[in-house]
Amino acid sequence: MQAHGWLLKLGACTDVVLSSSLISFYGKFKRLEDANAVFNHASRHNNMIWSAKIVGGCREKQFFEVLCDFKEMGRQGVKKDSFTFSNVLKACGKMLNREQCGEQVSMLMPSNLGWSQINMLSVV
Repeated sequence: MQAHGWLLKLGACTDVVLSSSLISFYGKFKRLEDANAVFNHASRHNNMIWSAKIVGGCREKQFFEVLCDFKEMGRQGVKKDSFTFSNVLKACGKMLNREQCGEQVSMLMPSNLGWSQINMLSVV
């Protein structure tokens, strides 16, 4: 927390790479509130920022939030990659309405992203 405080004072938390690293850090330590605060103060929300948020939510079993974040990511026009999809599909697999969730995600998947890429990454 102290390091984050110093970064805030220095104005460094607007950096996208640093912000995504902080989101991942807080997510690993079950501090989703802090991760969301960093996300909300990020200067822009690119794929790296969104993916860090989605991974943290998936890790903490916030599956509905993961799906909502994924949809919002699309509404904002942020390009999704196979890493993002594999984590969203993991969340769908844990939800009660798996089939509906999986259908929603597959409809939002770009045509240039193949299932083989997602399957490969979901094993990692």
